[in-house]
Amino acid sequence: LRVKTARDAVSRLRRDGQPMVRSNAWWAWWQLTGDKRAVRQLVLLLSSKDWLASGHASEHLAAVGTAAVPFLVERLSVGPLRSRRLVGETLRRMGPRAEKAIPKSLRLLDSDDSQMAAIAARILGGQGALAVSGLSDCLESPREHTRRLAVVALGEIGTASGAASDRLSKGLRTATGQELLQLVTALGRIGSAADVAVPGLVVVLRNENQDVRAATCEALGRIGLRSRPVVEGLAQLAQSDPVEFVRLAAGNAETTLRTTTDGASVFGDRSQLNQRPLAKGKP
Repeated sequence: LRVKTARDAVSRLRRDGQPMVRSNAWWAWWQLTGDKRAVRQLVLLLSSKDWLASGHASEHLAAVGTAAVPFLVERLSVGPLRSRRLVGETLRRMGPRAEKAIPKSLRLLDSDDSQMAAIAARILGGQGALAVSGLSDCLESPREHTRRLAVVALGEIGTASGAASDRLSKGLRTATGQELLQLVTALGRIGSAADVAVPGLVVVLRNENQDVRAATCEALGRIGLRSRPVVEGLAQLAQSDPVEFVRLAAGNAETTLRTTTDGASVFGDRSQLNQRPLAKGKP
């Protein structure tokens, strides 16, 4: 493709009337030349009304990787919400290659703009251990939406968020409703690295909300700590909880703790129970 005729053809297609063609042409131009103008043009194409063109531009930028991050970070606060979301998803796809997006994402996470905060949480949840320290600090924010999004992002990171487990477990004392469910879910996804949270989770087993109780059972199974309070609490729910799916969750967790040293290996990566909308006003 490096012969002059091919380069000339790609060069012409960069100005094509179809956004989809321009997206692929600029990607080809980047591969041929390493010209950073291609990166900037692909970033601009994220705002295209042509969904295929913007989607392809996102895929191409994720493949470009680190060289595209400064251009993408510039666009996080610019343009329509749809394009900013796509910028965020592109950075998330890059994973740790988007490390330089972490500082701005943390600022946006703690901003008054809840929609941009949600975009920032998506980015940070893809950064792995690099984002844990900053997200842990966000757990102290006075804004509830900041704390909740930080919890979700830490849960998305999983085991590498173990360093934040102590702060997360402290939240179990005061959180209620959806915030509590998200805390429990995150701790379960962190798994054995969240064993510091086990005493607090045992208390949450008695929560009045059925979804919280079920999620707590699963979290304890994932963490895998076989203490007497854990086993007794799960056994009690398995036998006497008034809600069938809570009894099932407790029984599964109890069985896991008795048969494996790694509860997470049995439960898999994601909880079906934790995908349920939080039930309101149910025992």
